[in-house]
Amino acid sequence: MKKIIALAALICFLFTGALSVFQVKTLAAESAKQEAAITEEAPVVTGIDYEALYRSHPAEEVVATVNGEQVLWDEYFYFYCGYVAEVESIIDYYGQQGIPLSWEGEYKDGITWADVPAESAEQSILEYRGIHLFAEENGIDLPADAEEQIDFQIKESAESVLGEGATEEEFAAYLAKGYLSMPVYRSMLSTNLLYQQLLSELYGDASEETEVQNAQADLTEKLQQNLEKISFVPEENFRRPDVTAYQIGG
Repeated sequence: MKKIIALAALICFLFTGALSVFQVKTLAAESAKQEAAITEEAPVVTGIDYEALYRSHPAEEVVATVNGEQVLWDEYFYFYCGYVAEVESIIDYYGQQGIPLSWEGEYKDGITWADVPAESAEQSILEYRGIHLFAEENGIDLPADAEEQIDFQIKESAESVLGEGATEEEFAAYLAKGYLSMPVYRSMLSTNLLYQQLLSELYGDASEETEVQNAQADLTEKLQQNLEKISFVPEENFRRPDVTAYQIGG
């Protein structure tokens, strides 16, 4: 099994209404008990062939739109494979405890565990794109030196993981091991900067820790409400990946 490297840009907010790995974990025990009642043995699964799953679509294939903006397979898969890895770890963990879970088993409300990564990935993409829509509606732009800040962050990150003098090309190769392309990584860093800009311009007076936390909570609520205006629209020929077709060692 190819190891997934978690190198997402850090955005300091969480949407509580989204399908997420946190919800996955909290419902895991209940789902496991339900499945254990009808399953005598846990299915033998040793991993997912992430490389084959990634190669199932060209990186530049348009798989969806969000408010008219294209979503490429490259971006979709980064989020998707991260959630696949999370669910896979949950299935493995409960299997080791003697509690059988399977990808085909129900997560909740008719959604199977195999459905969770796509549901979660699409929600995450909506949240990222939603920040840009909210900023546009409020007349807030990236700082003038955004590209310089992003270049600096990439240089700093490259040297922190690869050593002093590491180049962007070397770092891009490193990111690619976790299915994160440099264009997607730069986009995530840009979104993070825009989020910080929203906090700064909308809540500029917040300085104390409590005030900052309240500002973040208020902005999170506004962003969540604004998601009602946008939607993830798959391309006509795009079908969600079937993770069960890429199990290995079973």
